[in-house]
Parts: sequence; structure tokens; C-alpha cells
Amino acid sequence: MVSEAIFMEASTAFNQAVDILDNAGAEQSLNVLEVEELLKAILDLVKDSKKRKISSSDSQGEVETGVQLLRSRTRLLLGQLIEWRDADEAEALYSAALKDTDGEGSAEPLLELGRLGFKRATRNSDLEVARERLEKCIAVAGVGDDNDDDDDDDDDDVESTGREASIYLARLLCQSPEHNSEAKRHLASLGYKYRLSPEVVLSSGPPCSSSTAQSPFVYTFDDALPLPLLEQLQKAFDSNSPFWHEHGYGSPTTGYFSYQLPFPLPRTTKPNLLSLTIERVYQNAVLQMPSLKEAKFCEWWAHSRHHNDGHSLHYDYILSDGKETRHPIASTVTYLQADCGGPTLVTDQTMDSPLSTVGFAVSPGVNRTLCFE
Repeated sequence: MVSEAIFMEASTAFNQAVDILDNAGAEQSLNVLEVEELLKAILDLVKDSKKRKISSSDSQGEVETGVQLLRSRTRLLLGQLIEWRDADEAEALYSAALKDTDGEGSAEPLLELGRLGFKRATRNSDLEVARERLEKCIAVAGVGDDNDDDDDDDDDDVESTGREASIYLARLLCQSPEHNSEAKRHLASLGYKYRLSPEVVLSSGPPCSSSTAQSPFVYTFDDALPLPLLEQLQKAFDSNSPFWHEHGYGSPTTGYFSYQLPFPLPRTTKPNLLSLTIERVYQNAVLQMPSLKEAKFCEWWAHSRHHNDGHSLHYDYILSDGKETRHPIASTVTYLQADCGGPTLVTDQTMDSPLSTVGFAVSPGVNRTLCFE
């Protein structure tokens, strides 16, 4: 049993952890380890609390109820912080948080379990489990239920959690061919009027073979890299490669990162895995885009994502001195693996044009390079 004094100490520590996270957002100086240790210390303080039935007049019972909620929130926050490097432990924390609460208090753990399950799904059965959790979260949150007359902050938080679960559910349904009609109804209930074509978000689609003139600005090349080079890259960027951990890939403190090199690459530099790859990609791309001969720099980065954790639509650009928008002469994507994930969508939309008029969905293929202006 946890005393009221220990409960107050743990609550103060939790608020301190939240303050650190809130203040670090603007300063970009988040000390994740500091917050993790603080959250673990809170769990140590309240670990002996046993869940039991209480009466409304039981003051110790009120403390125990508060402890259960605090422990649940602490586990959720800790799970969110470590998920990028240890998704299994994060899932265990979310599951434990769910056991700590009942009723409306279970909405957020259900959301996190459904979201993470959707993100990590490798089989249809995984998607079904994620769907069940999201649907239960929506039901617990009472989304669309107008019978609740309460109007306090807790109700607003629960409703917000339920709506977030509804959005994840919409994404899940959109990526399931057999649920296309249901996806439309669900999106309409959320107030959406438009959606991406199913061909863009589904993982299965018609193969895209190499062509030297597929479009005025999009090209693909199969067998883009020599096999020995491809195999070395696959090893270097394997999902278990130290590259991801050493770069803090997926960490909330890392964000986007890339490397920029002068181009053409200096001949005095001893060839390495990346320089050989860049040279080969350039040799393929310049055949269709002679303007690449004017390139002065090249920028490269790598991604390793789960099946349902795709990249958002974006423009490739940088701001020169914070004023001028500058775009690369060309962008390329080279697929090292293609055992999961949907197509890469390229459109003719620019930062100066309001809408796309044409789009190209390029299916992933091992050793395929996509190139576009």
C-alpha cells in the first residue's frame, strides 16, 4: 500500500518529468535519459500498490485510485520515450498501463497498443488485433456519443484520444482492400471529403518495370547496382545494423538527418561503399537527366520503416540563408529491400502550384532506383 506522502512525492516527480519534456520542445535540448530515470523512479515508488475495490468514503482508497492512474500515465509516458529503440518493452508498458485502469481511464493505453500494433504489423492477424484495440478505444472514449453532459478537461482529453484512435482506424481500413467501403464510411463520419486512391496506400500493386521514358520527369532503373555492392548495402543498412542505433534513428531527440558531400566526389578520396553507390546512381540518372552534370553537391540518407509506418508526403528543398527556397536538380530512391510497404508516390505538384495534375505510384523492387526531377 502506498502512503499519501509517497503518492504526493511521485506526483511531483511526474509533473517534473512532464515539465522537462514540455520545455525541451522549443529548446531542442531534451535529455531523454534524465526523464527516463525519473519515470522509472516513480514506478519504483508506487510498485507495491495493489488494486482493490474501495468505497467513496475511503480516503486511502482515493489515494490508491490516484496511484493506479499515476502509474498508468507514467508507464505510458515511459513507453512513448523508449518505443523508438525498444518497441517490445514499450508494448509491455502499454499493456501494464491498461491493467492499471478501468473504464474511460483505459482509452489512452488502448490507443497506444492499437497504434503500435498497427505500426509493427507483419500479418493480417496483427492488423485485426490492432483494429480491435482501436475500436475498443473509440467505444471507451464515447466518440460520437452525445449523451454525456459533462464538460470538463478530462472528458476533452478522453474524446481527443478517441478521435486520434478513429484516425488510426481510418488509416488501417484504407490499407485493407477488403475494407474499402467501410473505410469510406468511416472517413465520412470523421468529416473527410477526399482520400488518396487505394492504389497509393495499398501494399500490393502492379509491378513497375524499367523504362527509359516512363514520364517527362519520373524514371526507374532495375538492377541499378552491381550485386556485390547491393549485398554490402543490404548488410550495412539491415534492420539490426548498428547504423540505426548509433544515429538514434527514430529517437524523439534526433529528428531528420542526412549527409551532404561535394560532387563530383574528390578523386583523391579512397572509394567506399557510399561513394561507389552515389557514383552508380548518378551514372543511371544522368542518362535521363543531363542537367545533373551541373550538380555541385549530393545529399544522402537512409530509412528503415515498418510496413504501416510510411513516409509522409513532402517537398525536397532547403532554405538558403533562411530566405530562398532551393530544390535539388533531381531526387532518387534506391530500394535495398522490398518485402513490405506500399508504393512511392511522385506527383507534379510544386510549392507554387495548388494541386497535382498527375501522379506516379512506383512499386518497391529490390535493387530498383527511382529518379525524378
